[in-house]
Amino acid sequence: RIRNEAIISGLSATPISYLQPMPMPWAAKPIEQQEQQSYAMISIGTAVAALVGTPTLFISYQIYRCLTDSNKRREATQGALGVKSSSGKPNHRGQKLEHAVGNLEKCKTVDDWIKSLPSRSAKNTIKRTNRVQELHGIDVVCVGTTSELLGWEHWWVCVDHEARATALWWISGFLLGSLRFLAANITEGSMDEFRRRHDGKLLAWSCMIAKGKTMRNMWFYQRSEAAKCLIWFYTVRLAVERCLHLGLTHLDLGPSHKTDVKELKAKYGFQSTLNWNHETASDSSDPQFCCDYSGPFVDMSRFHCGDRTAKTVQ
Repeated sequence: RIRNEAIISGLSATPISYLQPMPMPWAAKPIEQQEQQSYAMISIGTAVAALVGTPTLFISYQIYRCLTDSNKRREATQGALGVKSSSGKPNHRGQKLEHAVGNLEKCKTVDDWIKSLPSRSAKNTIKRTNRVQELHGIDVVCVGTTSELLGWEHWWVCVDHEARATALWWISGFLLGSLRFLAANITEGSMDEFRRRHDGKLLAWSCMIAKGKTMRNMWFYQRSEAAKCLIWFYTVRLAVERCLHLGLTHLDLGPSHKTDVKELKAKYGFQSTLNWNHETASDSSDPQFCCDYSGPFVDMSRFHCGDRTAKTVQ
């Protein structure tokens, strides 16, 4: 009781000014100034939303058009191939990247192509691809058009592949894999799936595009666990076989940003050149490695079986 009386006496002796409630920081500002700051924040938020949202909406609209309009999808495919620009003219900017090109004019069978390879190790690797696929229990099937069949399973394979190939691991792998997946969605192509036989798990997928007299191995992605299954080498052999079946003269494996990959392609007979497109090639270029993309897209539906449980399709 004595302590409570002391507290009460102390409070009564405290000046009234000290017992006033502390004003909040924003209460000291005039109402007009508060409104001006609110309008400024709204304007900044609107500008940021416009800067971020407008490109996003535009890109989304373009992707939608490519997915729903076959003509737009073919235009996007020509741009991805590096053959044509958005105006439909030959793309000279594409000549800044070297493409690995193989000439198949002198080959009548896959065995002829294997015999023409420059090294014995390359020949043995290609010959082993079928045996290795069977050893690991992998089935490959050409399921159909890429843009109609890609799903979350294929996206995850893209992310895994890019994460393994980049230094920042999963951060850059997620971003690059997602961009590659979107690019594959808006382009033409015939897709092959590589699935594990006992559980149907997707280990890898690839996409081939045939135009004019040339076949392009456009997309290839695989999981880390399938890195030693020689799947990429199998896709090259499969592309050569399809080129010969369709009467095409060149196989284009596309650009390589790493020197070791470029050397690997050269080991299997694919020479890297800036003059890979005969429409924009210089007069001094070797015509043997100039691809002819001038014709229409080649129908590859004859290879489609539509059954993801089917055995190897060649």
